[in-house]
Amino acid sequence: MTRNFFTSAMLAVCLAGVSLPSQAFDLFGLFSKNDLEDMIPYVPAETPIFFAGTADRDLVEQMNQVMDPSLFADTGAEMEKLFAEGPQSPGLDLFQSLVLDFYGNDDESIVDTYERYGYKLDGASLFYVDGVFPVMRFALDDTDTFWSALEARAEEADYTMTERTLSDERLVTFELLQEPEFTLSLGLLTANDTLTLALFTPKDSDDALKQRFALTKPANALTKSEWRDLGDDYDFDEQMRGYVHLVRLANVLLNEQTLAAQQLNDLLPEGLPTSEWPQACREESLALLSGAPRVVFGSQSMELDGETISMTLLTALEINNDDIRNDLLPLQGFVPAYVTNNPELALGLGLGLDMDNLVPALSSLWNRFVQADFECEVLQGAQMEVQELNPAVLSMAAGFAQGVKGVSAGLFDLAFDDAMENVSADLLISVSAEKPSVIASLMTSYLPFLQGQSIPQDGTPVEMSIPMLPVQPSIAIKNKHLVLFTGEKSEAEANALADVELSANALSGVTIDYQKMGDLMMDSTALMSEFASGDCTDTYVGALALKNFDFRLSGGDQFTEQGYVTTYNINMNLAAFQSSAEDVSGEYQLEMMDYDCSWMPIGQEVLNADGTGVFSQQDEAGECVVYESRYEWSKSFSTMEQTNSTNRYRDDCSSEWLDEEPYDFTCMVLAADDEGFYCMEVTEGESTLYRYTEQ
Repeated sequence: MTRNFFTSAMLAVCLAGVSLPSQAFDLFGLFSKNDLEDMIPYVPAETPIFFAGTADRDLVEQMNQVMDPSLFADTGAEMEKLFAEGPQSPGLDLFQSLVLDFYGNDDESIVDTYERYGYKLDGASLFYVDGVFPVMRFALDDTDTFWSALEARAEEADYTMTERTLSDERLVTFELLQEPEFTLSLGLLTANDTLTLALFTPKDSDDALKQRFALTKPANALTKSEWRDLGDDYDFDEQMRGYVHLVRLANVLLNEQTLAAQQLNDLLPEGLPTSEWPQACREESLALLSGAPRVVFGSQSMELDGETISMTLLTALEINNDDIRNDLLPLQGFVPAYVTNNPELALGLGLGLDMDNLVPALSSLWNRFVQADFECEVLQGAQMEVQELNPAVLSMAAGFAQGVKGVSAGLFDLAFDDAMENVSADLLISVSAEKPSVIASLMTSYLPFLQGQSIPQDGTPVEMSIPMLPVQPSIAIKNKHLVLFTGEKSEAEANALADVELSANALSGVTIDYQKMGDLMMDSTALMSEFASGDCTDTYVGALALKNFDFRLSGGDQFTEQGYVTTYNINMNLAAFQSSAEDVSGEYQLEMMDYDCSWMPIGQEVLNADGTGVFSQQDEAGECVVYESRYEWSKSFSTMEQTNSTNRYRDDCSSEWLDEEPYDFTCMVLAADDEGFYCMEVTEGESTLYRYTEQ
């Protein structure tokens, strides 16, 4: 029963999540400024999960103009597969119909779909849990329009929804899951131009349902100030903010007085899995968690410039224990700006760790735990295990990195020819330290290719000669940084470090430019062949996916007075997602990827706009056609199909034509642009990649 309950509940939460249109399209809270603070007093204060979103109508409409409706169809297809693999019921069939109406309808824009359901584009939306049951609320522009649309979907699915009255309001329900000992239903209720969706079971009383469907306020409710404080403390904007409260989550299992624990006890005949835990274990576990009680997240900025959306997202694990926070803060080292702020970088990685403080910080944390006075036997056992992991053993290793504050690298360019002989690279590696000359001295003492050389402290670079390495980098000391570089862009960044002093600014930094990484992979076919291990197609498809994904992520993490904070900047070209939806009719030269990652010409193909097509191959001399296939073709989203083929072949130009058995061809269109597209065929688990180059 326990397994069935949790499986069913998790599935229901997932289904309820995708059912909420404003949360599906409004991933970052694009529906806004409509009575959010009027909804908050109905949220129980003990909810462990809460998030809400606000924005403006202009941004919604801008995105609606950029994003092609057909882009959501592939998502709908994946959701359809998810439904097929899960439990089945008439209620879930209706639910599936609703989801696919949002994601699988490419005849109207997503905003048009929302308006057809009566959703308010500038309305508020929020999510929380009432005990263990998820609740979602968002504003409606027209209640009657919503009910009409829902009833139409129910009629199409041949499903009769159940209705009842709750505090004079209409509550519509349908069963999602029904087991001998467990029934789970989804309810929909509209009041004050707000739609509330919530899960419930037959064991819920009317009073419990009134609170869940926001008809009565909980005795202890979330305050408006908690919402405002999230924004003030972390500079969150009105797009989206929320939290996962770890202590409240633990309370579900460890504190039998919570609403969630009471609900689970009612639903689980065998009781909670922690019901036999001693009181000391409950109290001490909660005390440990209270030092880092909450993960908060939200948007600090979001804007759409043409087809490019830019956003800054922050997540923080709050650390309330002053002693622990003071132990962690000195660990922070230095990550140079080129790792996260250079727009020409393809890949940047930085680790900012103060090696002088590593062992003292870990030792202090270790001592705090092993010396704690626990009564709980489970925690006492954990103490004994941790005692064997004394961080003092790291002292010798850390001594070799004395004074080091960080190690970083940036890749701008990398290319190989087919013979892997002519290699070009633009790469920078930097070690930031109080005395980089000490690191340089160690390198010249222990690295054979540097022995006997001296690295000047005035910043003059020394060219390295490394056997078997096709690129010979330079090494130099730039102020507090030992740099190794090759290439113009890397040299410029290395020189700029001469003016950069050390500061405790980060634990790590990262930049990933998906398109640039895809370009680097595709420009180095020989290197790809070397690393593909006979699986060229999958490797190349991965490179294509990166190249076609105009997405850039940069940011990092650090310890602050608030706790452990990660901040990421995202830039994404929404138009890049539309390539698979483009018209691919035209005349093409067709090639197939060979086992060595090279392209092998196989013929010519014409995809006519009227849905007919022809593929042909010529003899080796190119004097005549020796194979021909005529067919009907169609393209639905990213899938191209060729059916009803008539095929014939001959041995040479003077031979008679012979008929060949018809066959169907299906492939997935990838990376379509003005020059052509790629298409991947999968048959019996084997992938074949074709390249269509427009003539």
